[in-house]
Amino acid sequence: MNSKLTNLLDNLQFGELNSFKNIKIIPFYYKNGNSLEYISLEKALEKNFITIKEVSEGGSVPELRIVNESDEKVLLLEGEEIVGAKQNRVLNTSILLDGKTSTTIPVSCVEAGRWEYRERHFRSSKSSMPPSLKYNMNLSVSQELKRSQGRSFRSDQSEVWNSIDRLSMESNVRSRTRAMSDVYDNMKDNIDEYLMQFKVADNQNGMIIFIDNCLAGVEYVSYAKCFADVYHILLKGYSMDALFSRRQSTSTDYDSMISVFLDKVKSGKINTFKSIGIGDDNRIESNSFVASFLYAESEIVRFNALQRVENKNVFTKCFDF
Repeated sequence: MNSKLTNLLDNLQFGELNSFKNIKIIPFYYKNGNSLEYISLEKALEKNFITIKEVSEGGSVPELRIVNESDEKVLLLEGEEIVGAKQNRVLNTSILLDGKTSTTIPVSCVEAGRWEYRERHFRSSKSSMPPSLKYNMNLSVSQELKRSQGRSFRSDQSEVWNSIDRLSMESNVRSRTRAMSDVYDNMKDNIDEYLMQFKVADNQNGMIIFIDNCLAGVEYVSYAKCFADVYHILLKGYSMDALFSRRQSTSTDYDSMISVFLDKVKSGKINTFKSIGIGDDNRIESNSFVASFLYAESEIVRFNALQRVENKNVFTKCFDF
């Protein structure tokens, strides 16, 4: 049990449930000891504070180079997609970049059919990998960290490509370069239906998401202004899952599901590794979920927990905790 994580999860203040179609969201707030200020990756790119490019002219699929030329700290979220350069990528782990730094970051390719420059640098796609796909990626990164004793944050790239292919097949989207972004582009109108119905609240810095009455994930960012910036980026991923969900649950006892889930997270074994950026990268695994939290400068900056995906399928029935 980690006292820092327990303190966070025991002191969440929950708001009112919001619902649209098969998604339900319970916002939450945590204000105890949050002092760090930072900006999102999207905002940093918009302001030209950072540049992201291939590590060399030839490039390397599992890594990119990011330069933060500002004094601002920048939060990168696991699963967040960036597009451009030789192929589109997603971030393998959450990273808090310090100001005035140049860093090599671990990524996974989500565009298997392209290896040529469209542009020299990357930009935000304003999307995140669907949680059902991100679950398997996060699990493989956690396993690689243990295997390498914290030296490697690589994912199972073959499984990432396979999961994108399954997503394309499920959504009936044909992409010339097998790109996740093409699926999002084609499903934009459907996803926008969800996005228009959910709004971030003042001072909100977290949410618990249910799909078809199954707890799908927990998302937390300590700085409320940054959470507001990434809210719809995260929600896009859950909306994609909701469109093709095969979960089945008639339970509406959300309080009980939240309590049971958070108790399991608090009692899980934590493996701690040095983060790519500031702080420590902490990982928790069980037979029912995968979770991680980034601890930096005396606070949990980012916490994420996802329901287990059975049999590595993209869209699954509800897993009982």
